[in-house]
Amino acid sequence: MTDNGSRITGLAYQDAHIHIQDADSSVLQTEDVGRFFCCATSYADWQIVKSFSEKDDRVIPFVGIHPWYIKTQDDVDGYEERLREALINCACGVGEVGLDGTDKASPSEWQEEIFRISLMIAKDLKRPVLIHCVKRWDRLFAHLEQVGAHNLRFCVHGFTASREILDRIIALGGYVSLSFRGIEKINRLVAVPEDKLLIETDWPYVPAQAFGKKYGMVLKETYQRIAGARQVTREELQESTFNNAAAFMKGLL
Repeated sequence: MTDNGSRITGLAYQDAHIHIQDADSSVLQTEDVGRFFCCATSYADWQIVKSFSEKDDRVIPFVGIHPWYIKTQDDVDGYEERLREALINCACGVGEVGLDGTDKASPSEWQEEIFRISLMIAKDLKRPVLIHCVKRWDRLFAHLEQVGAHNLRFCVHGFTASREILDRIIALGGYVSLSFRGIEKINRLVAVPEDKLLIETDWPYVPAQAFGKKYGMVLKETYQRIAGARQVTREELQESTFNNAAAFMKGLL
């Protein structure tokens, strides 16, 4: 039993990217989930995600600003001080941060500065980073190379891009998190090295094929389908990804 009464009866699942603050907190009652990487997307979320971790030690908080939610120049100007203070005062990772080239995103210059600061502070304080990237891969790699990615623990979440981009992430020492989104692309599921793979739901932001399903069902089906594609048992996948997350989160677990 965990502190909140949910049961873990065997090998635990983990969710490497979830937004509990945007969902029903009853997801924490889901059986057999041993870790939740709970990601903020704006300043308004930071205290909320930290409060989940204070109540349930399976929740690992990540703080940052998503590239859709950088609303003003003031958000950028105050970010370095606020992020550094938040990380010093909490066993947090950095995220969700990144770069986005779609129409939903904030101005690119704001995104770039928030991302640069995020990587710099994460490296300085030895914190893991959960990264969002859509249509901005060249700039992502430019930032990673500039900061010295081999001395940074980073994971690109919800990965659906090409094998070439995957290979570049792995070459820089990065992790990749796979979800229900794009799960039909078997070649990509197989290509991620065993020691660099994490699994997530991005709950409640699931793709259309997962609509109407409960959280626990989506998480467990994601594990089952990825295990099948990789020709390993679900239990083997649970064990390897749990160990990978421990390495990714080194010093915070």
